[in-house]
Amino acid sequence: MKMTLDDLRAVVEVADRQSFNRAADALGVTQSALSRRIAKTESYLRAALFERTTQKVTLLPLGKTFVERARTLLNDIDQFDTEVLSMASGANTVIEMSCLRTVAGSIMPRLIRRFRDEHERVRFHVRDDNGIRALERVANHEVEFGLSIQLPEGPMLEFEPLAKEPFVLCCAPGHHLWDDKPISWREILAEDVAFMGGTAANRLLLQSALRDHGLTTMWNDEVESFPTQMGFVEEGVVAAVLPQLGIAYGRNPGLCMRPLVEPYVERTIGIFTRKHWRPSDVSAQFVSFVRENFIKVYEEVTNGAGQKPETN
Repeated sequence: MKMTLDDLRAVVEVADRQSFNRAADALGVTQSALSRRIAKTESYLRAALFERTTQKVTLLPLGKTFVERARTLLNDIDQFDTEVLSMASGANTVIEMSCLRTVAGSIMPRLIRRFRDEHERVRFHVRDDNGIRALERVANHEVEFGLSIQLPEGPMLEFEPLAKEPFVLCCAPGHHLWDDKPISWREILAEDVAFMGGTAANRLLLQSALRDHGLTTMWNDEVESFPTQMGFVEEGVVAAVLPQLGIAYGRNPGLCMRPLVEPYVERTIGIFTRKHWRPSDVSAQFVSFVRENFIKVYEEVTNGAGQKPETN
């Protein structure tokens, strides 16, 4: 008996949750029914996909390859279902995209609103992510294209630059670093400065750029999301290093924005696509619209600020 889509979903769910109990709950089936699906799939393959212990469930090498291929197939099928249902209901195609979180929360709403002035029935599925996850979604065929930042190393995708965005120092009124003048990286190394932790794309980019100038990033506090970072800043707890769009994303006009210099570090935002990508007509139109209007909207949400400051 061949594998079914339900069998594929069962394997992927167990791999993602590393637990038969949690996977069964997510799929709405009993644990015994889920176990039968996994056993059926392993019997068909004549090989095990998981290593099971009393503590956890771990993918074997074959299982990792299986899950990677199954996830791509399931994402394609889900997208197909969405598009067909959309067309059947009289709507045009759904545009599936991943987007850097700061872009999704500041620039993308304006772009979509203006695009819909001429394409009223187009629907969007925008997955707002950190920079690395946005690229992974494109590479894994989860979305058609993505807007993210160019990294020193990243998935092998086609990249079209749209804009360069500076990193700035942000703080609340009353903070001792409050000012509107440029400030050097060396001046903030001993300060209480919060930054995005983990494997955030911005962190990787800055580490590479500052290392070239003999500087080491030493952050006092690390957070995992922009809302948390902005919360720290707005309370006056710390200052924060963030890309300029972070202030537009935070929507707090009372914060100051100081250009960071020596070195002046920018990130490049652009469109990522898979090689040989064949977009639908409406997706191609939207990408063209983004290409033509991104800089204009960027300047609107940042009030035209962010130009490289003059230094002596």
